[in-house]
Amino acid sequence: MTRGPRDLVALLAVSALTGLLVVAIAVWSHMGVVARMDALRRGEGQVMLDALRITSQEAALTDENLEAIHETLEDHGLVWVAVVSADGRVLAHAGHPVADPTILPSADSEFVAFDTTARMFGFLPRTAPPRAPEGPPAHDGPPLEGPPQPQGPPELQERPQRGPTHLVIEYVPENAQDLEARSRRAMLASIGAALLLWLASGWLYRLSRRAVAQEAQLAQHRHLAALGQMSAVMAHEIKNPLAALKGHAQLLARQVAETERPRAERVVGEAERLETLVYSLLDFARTAALDRRDADPRRILQDAAEQTVPDRVRVVADHGPERWSLDATRMRQVLVNLLDNALKASPADAKVEAEVRRDADDLVFVVRDRGPGIPAEQLEQVFEPFFTTRTKGSGLGLAIVRRITRLHGGTVSVVNRPGGGAEFTVAIPAA
Repeated sequence: MTRGPRDLVALLAVSALTGLLVVAIAVWSHMGVVARMDALRRGEGQVMLDALRITSQEAALTDENLEAIHETLEDHGLVWVAVVSADGRVLAHAGHPVADPTILPSADSEFVAFDTTARMFGFLPRTAPPRAPEGPPAHDGPPLEGPPQPQGPPELQERPQRGPTHLVIEYVPENAQDLEARSRRAMLASIGAALLLWLASGWLYRLSRRAVAQEAQLAQHRHLAALGQMSAVMAHEIKNPLAALKGHAQLLARQVAETERPRAERVVGEAERLETLVYSLLDFARTAALDRRDADPRRILQDAAEQTVPDRVRVVADHGPERWSLDATRMRQVLVNLLDNALKASPADAKVEAEVRRDADDLVFVVRDRGPGIPAEQLEQVFEPFFTTRTKGSGLGLAIVRRITRLHGGTVSVVNRPGGGAEFTVAIPAA
């Protein structure tokens, strides 16, 4: 069961919204991960700083000790470690910095992130002051005059200072980078899935539209087939009585008095018009296979013009191919119908134009009239059976044109020319 146009549009809209929702969730999640990347990088750096602080309490942070620490933590992402004084001098270090070594974090900005690494600042533990000895001061002589003097070495008499002022480490935040890479891959996968969803929806939408069009075309073909069968039966039933009516009317027209002859001739004329309609119905109902052979399209067009009003038809065949696979008889019927319509639509003193040419892989016939054109709302209806704007038209001429053209695997179309008049185009592909 095929879906209707509204169902197809709803399906496409739901698919588009679902894809947008998937992309939005993936991007939102990735942005959340990126927003927390600094915290994760800081956490990884803080673990290394804590390990270094513990080591600094057990041994002095010399180049040798830092090198041993670097070798231990290198597998965990440590790239460079340095002991930096308060004035920015590197007192000891190990490893090789990836980024500019002059960019050092500080107490104000303790974290710096680079493309692939990060640097972090950390204070070393303060040095504990020595305890003053118990008992009297070691002085054998009399007490000195003046204010009491501080005890102990001068470097310990003031508030204790940090030895090497602080640590700076440069490291690769492997966990943070791995998390960011996973988040990025998940986002890209979500975007790719959304794109595939959109493409699949578009493909299904296109297939559904094609199925709807094919179903409509099949329904039209069934309708035309039924109409053709009915027309054939009616034409067959009408043809014989009509022939008898026409014959007797012609005989009566010759025998009646002169004053009554116009009436009898009018009966003959109406009988002939009905006869034309009957044969049109038979032509429309005929479904026999085409007899396609190599023929000269230029000759076919010229013959069709000669069957109408040759003096009013301008034939352009300079660019037509010499040979093409066609059912010459039925294609000539197509062109006669188009030329007859064009002549009736044009003023009596105007010429119509008929052209044949090759366009890529198609044989193209074009018939242009000099009439007022076709109303826009009727452009799609002119090829329907029994549709006509003339009071005495059968409405089958263009329907026969479309039927024969489709039997050739071609298409027929009509447009209004900018300068006035209508232009019918028949395109027949190579067999």
